[in-house]
Amino acid sequence: MASASGNGTRHANSYLATVGIDFGTTYSGFAFSFNKGEGGEAIFMNRDWVNEQGHRTSQTPTCLLLKPDLSFDSFGYSAMERYSGLKSAYEEKEYFFFQNFKMELHNEENIDLQATIPDARYKRVKAKTVFAYAIRFLRDEAINFIRQETKDQSFKVEDVLWVLTVPAIWSPKAKQFMREAAYEAGLVCRDHPEQLVIALEPEAAAIFCTERKMDAILSEKLDVSMDGLLSQLNAQYMVVDIGGGTLDVTVHEKQDDGTIKEIHKVTGGPYGGNKVNHQFEGLLDELFGAEKLFEYRKLFPIDWLHLKNDFEEKKRGLRSQQKKETRIRLPYSFVSTINEFLPHSLARYDEGEIQLQRNEYLCLGPSVMTKQFEPVLEAMKDHLDVLLSQPKLSKVRVMLLVGGFAESPILQQKIMEKFNSRCRVIVPRDAAKAVVQGAVMFGQLPDRISQRVMSTTYGCACCRDFIRGVHPNKKKLMADGVEKCRDLFACFVKEDEVVTLGQRIRQVFHPVYANQTEVPFGFYTSNNVDAQFVTEPGLTKIGNLVVHSPVTSSGRDREIEVSLYFEDEVLGYCAAGKQDRFYALWSDICRSTGIIMYRQTQPPHRIDVETLKYHFQRQQSEQTLFFVVFFSRLGASEKRLALKEEDCQRLKSEKEKMESQFKKEIKAIENQLNDNRQSHNAEKRHLEKRFTKELTARDRKLTEVQERHNAEKQQMVKRSTRELTKRDQKLAEVQERLKQEEASKEEWKEKTEFYLASFENVRDSFNMYLKKQAAEEQELRNRFTLSLSKKDEELRVLREQLRDKTVRLAISFEKRLKQDQRRVENTEESNTPSDIEKNFSDFFDGERLDACDEIEFVLGLSREIEENIHYPRLACLILETAYEQVKEARDAACDLFQNVTSQLIEEAPRMCQELCHARKFKESGASAQLPETFDLLTGRIDKGISMDVLDGMMLSLKETSHLGNLDCFQKDVRKIVWERWTNCMSEREESFLPRPSEDVLTQLGDYIKACIRLTWRMVTQVPPMQLEYGAVQFDKDLHKLARFQNRAELCRGADHLTGQIIACYLWPALLEAGGRTIFLGEVMCEPESYDYVMIPDLRYPELDS
Repeated sequence: MASASGNGTRHANSYLATVGIDFGTTYSGFAFSFNKGEGGEAIFMNRDWVNEQGHRTSQTPTCLLLKPDLSFDSFGYSAMERYSGLKSAYEEKEYFFFQNFKMELHNEENIDLQATIPDARYKRVKAKTVFAYAIRFLRDEAINFIRQETKDQSFKVEDVLWVLTVPAIWSPKAKQFMREAAYEAGLVCRDHPEQLVIALEPEAAAIFCTERKMDAILSEKLDVSMDGLLSQLNAQYMVVDIGGGTLDVTVHEKQDDGTIKEIHKVTGGPYGGNKVNHQFEGLLDELFGAEKLFEYRKLFPIDWLHLKNDFEEKKRGLRSQQKKETRIRLPYSFVSTINEFLPHSLARYDEGEIQLQRNEYLCLGPSVMTKQFEPVLEAMKDHLDVLLSQPKLSKVRVMLLVGGFAESPILQQKIMEKFNSRCRVIVPRDAAKAVVQGAVMFGQLPDRISQRVMSTTYGCACCRDFIRGVHPNKKKLMADGVEKCRDLFACFVKEDEVVTLGQRIRQVFHPVYANQTEVPFGFYTSNNVDAQFVTEPGLTKIGNLVVHSPVTSSGRDREIEVSLYFEDEVLGYCAAGKQDRFYALWSDICRSTGIIMYRQTQPPHRIDVETLKYHFQRQQSEQTLFFVVFFSRLGASEKRLALKEEDCQRLKSEKEKMESQFKKEIKAIENQLNDNRQSHNAEKRHLEKRFTKELTARDRKLTEVQERHNAEKQQMVKRSTRELTKRDQKLAEVQERLKQEEASKEEWKEKTEFYLASFENVRDSFNMYLKKQAAEEQELRNRFTLSLSKKDEELRVLREQLRDKTVRLAISFEKRLKQDQRRVENTEESNTPSDIEKNFSDFFDGERLDACDEIEFVLGLSREIEENIHYPRLACLILETAYEQVKEARDAACDLFQNVTSQLIEEAPRMCQELCHARKFKESGASAQLPETFDLLTGRIDKGISMDVLDGMMLSLKETSHLGNLDCFQKDVRKIVWERWTNCMSEREESFLPRPSEDVLTQLGDYIKACIRLTWRMVTQVPPMQLEYGAVQFDKDLHKLARFQNRAELCRGADHLTGQIIACYLWPALLEAGGRTIFLGEVMCEPESYDYVMIPDLRYPELDS
C-alpha cells in the first residue's frame, strides 16, 4: 500500500488533540479527545449551549445570522434569539438569517465556489461565505472549550487534527466545497491540508459503535463489544444514519485483522427529519390556505421560525405514542392574521383530531401527528427493504440506527416493527452523538476501513484508432493522416467494484499528434458502467489535467502513464525551487483518489485535477517554476522531461508583463469601486431616510392597533368577569339545590327501606296464599279433567252417529238426483217436477218449491215441447248459483267480523286478568274499586260488553253484508242465472231450455228464494263442538254459541253452568281467528237439534267428522 512521505502524511499522534465536527442539517456540535497521555480514549462533549427552555445541550441549531454588511453576528441558539429580538422590521429585512442551509449542497447538482443560497427572506448570499462563517464559529467554540478544559490558553488551532463529517451520498464536488469552505474559515491552511479529514457520517458512527462496549451504547449491561456480538452472530451489520436532511446507509463487515470491509456501496436519499417539518407545513397549507401561509412567512419570518421550532421539539416527544394530543403554540401574529380553517379542510379527518384551542394552540390528535411521519418513513422502509432483499446482504443481522432523527420514538417503533424479524435493530444511547464521537475516533484510527465499494464509475477522455463499423463517423478525427476516434471514455474503475486502501490502477496513453507538447486529460464520472463516449448522458466532467511533454522526438510513440491511488486522503507536493505543499481531494464517498505525479527528487504524490489547475495559475503568479513529470517512454528507455532554460526566461518575462497589466487593471477597478461605494452610500442614506419615515408611520399605526387591542382586551376582561360572577352565582344556587335534593334523597331512601320491609312481609304472606291456592286449583283441575273425559267420549259417539247419518243422506240424495235427471217422457203425476219436489221437501226445511209448476203455466209449454225441457237441470242451475253467492257473502261478512272479533278476543285476557286480581283483592279483604264490567260472584260480563251490544253489533254487520235480508241476493242470483242460461243456449246445438227472459226469472222468484235459504243453512249450519281454554282450540269449520263461565262453575261441573249465552253467531270471527282461544271461556252446545244437508257435486266446504 503506497503512502505519502514527508510532512504530508497525516498521523493523529502528531497533534495534541483530535476534534470532530458534526455539521448537521438541523443541529451541529463538536467533540474532542487527547491523542497523547492518559485519557486518550476519553471523548469530551461540549455542554455549554443553552436552549430556549434553559436546558444545557451538546448541540446547537444550525442557524446563522449575518449583519447587513455580511459580517458575522451569531450562530445557533444565539442567532435565533438575536433574530427574534430585532426591534424593527427594517433591521429584520437588512439582516441575513440562514437555517437548514446544509441541504443546499445536496439539492444543487452543479455546485461551485461561486454558488449562492437564499436566507429566510429569500435574499441570496455566496454559499462559501455562509459555510465558512458556520465552520469558523464551531472552530472557535472547540478551541475555547479545550482551553477551558486544559487550563492552557496557549492551545492553538494548529495543535488539533480536525475531522469534518459529511453525508455519504454527497457528490465529490460537494465534499470538495466543504474543504474549500474550511480553508476560508481558517480551520486549516492550504499548506497543511493533512490537518483536515473529511469523514463520512455513517462510517464515523460505525466505528463508534464497533469500538465501544455494548453497555456504552445501550441501556443494557452487557460486557461485550459490538465486535464480539457480530462474531457471535457471524454476521454483517448495517449502519443507518438518519439526520435532519439525509438518510445514509452503509453495510460493513469486521475483518480478522480488526479493519472494516464495506460490503455494499453507500446509498441513501433526502429522507431526513426535515421531511416531517415539510409535511407539517403542508398540513398548515391545507388547513389555512397556501397563499395565506406564503404571505405570513414573508411578513412574519421570526414568528414563523418560532412556530417551526416549537413543532421541531414536539415531534420528538412521546405524546402521540401515549395516545395524547400534541399542542403546538401559535404566535399572536398567526392568530390575528389567519384565525380560521378553510371550508371543508377538516373533511378527511376524524372529528376532534384537529382543533384550535383558545386561538393559542393548534392541537393535533395522535393519528394526525403520526401521519406527518408516514411519507418519510414509507420511503425509508422501502429503501431499506430493497437493500436487505439483495442476496449479498443476506448475512446482515444487526441494524444500527444513528443520527438525530433516529431518536424519534415513532421512527424507532416503525423500523423495529418492519425489520426486527430480519435483524436486530439497535439504537445507541444518544444516537445523535454517535456521529460526532465516531468522527473523533475516525481521526485517531485512519486505517480502520480497508476496503470500499465504488458508488460511481471513474475515467477520462481519450483518442484511439478509429475502427470502421464500431465507431460512429461523427467521432472520426484525422491526426497526421491517421484516423482517430475522439471522445472515447477510458474507464479506470467501475461502479460496485471493490477497491483496497492504497490500491493503484494505471492506464497508458499516447499523444494524438507527433509534435504535440501538451497532452490534456478530461476526467469524468459516469452512472453507466458501459459508457463508450464522454458525450453520452449520465457522464459528468469533474476536471482537466494538462501534461507538458516538450520533447517530441518519439512522436506518437511516447507513452504517458496515468495511475490512480485510493486512499483515505491524498497528499501531494509539486514545485521547483520552493516547497509548495497542497492538498488534493478527488474522492468517492470519502475515498480520495488522485493522479500519480513524479518529481526528480521525491517519490510519487497524488493530486486531483481541479487542484492541479489552481496550482498552475498560482505558481505562474508567484514566479515559481511549476512542472509535472509523468512517465515518458521513448522506446524502451525512460527519460525525464524538464522545461528548457530559455522557456523559463520566456515565462518569466511574460509573467512580469501580466503582473504589470494586472496592477493597472486592479487600480482601475479600485477607482471604480470607490465611485460605486460613494453612490451606494448616498443611495443608502436616501433609503434610510425613506425607510425611517415608513417605519415611523408603521410604528404609529402599530401603536394605534395595540392601544385599540388593549382597549378591546380590557372590555373582554370586564365582560368575562361579569359572566364569571353570574356563573359563580348560578353555580352556588345549583349546589344549594343539590344539597336539598341530597337531603330529600336520604328521606326517600329511609321511606323506601321501610316500604321494602313491609313489602317483604306482604310478599311472604302472598306466597303462602298462592301455594295454598295452587293446591286447591290442582285438585279442581283433576276433577274437571275426569268430567271432561266423560264428555269427550259422549261427544265422540254423537259425532260418529252424525257422520253415519250424513253419509246415508248424501247417498240417498245422490241416487234421487240420478233418477230424476233422466229424460221426461210422460206427464204422469209421479214424474212431474211437483212430485219430485214433494219427495225433497224434508231437505228444504219444510219449504215447498212450487216454482216448477208455475214454470209450466207461465211458459205454456205443450206436451210436445215439454218433453225437450230438462227441468231438473234448471233446478240444479239455480241452486248451484245461489250456493256460490251465499259463499261469497259469507266471505265478505268474515272480513267485516274480523276486526270486531279480534278486538273481542284480544280484550278477553285483559278482562279475565282484571277479574282474577279483583277476586284476589276481594278474598284478601282489600277495599278497591272494581270495574263495573265484572261480577265478582259469577265472573259474568255485565256492562262492558253486554249481550245486547254484541247482538246489535252482529246484526249491523249482517245487514251491511246483506245477510240480514236474504232477498237482496235475488238480483245477483238472477243475473248470474241469466248469464249461465244464455251460455248454455249458445254452447248446445239442441236447446233443452227456453230462451231466458225477465218475466221467466220473475216467476221463478219463489224458487230462487227457497234455494237461497236452503244454501244459507248448508253453509252456516255445521256440527257443534266444545271449546275449552288451554286444551282444545276452535276448529276452522265448526262453530257454536259461546258463553263465559267463572272458575267456580267449571269446577262444580256442567250441571251447575249458569253463565249467560252470547245470543249471536260467532262462527265467522272464530273461523278467521286462526285457532285463537278465549281466556277462561268455554263454548257449550245448546240443547236443540239441527238439520244437516250435504249436496253432492256442488261447491261446499268439506265437513270434518
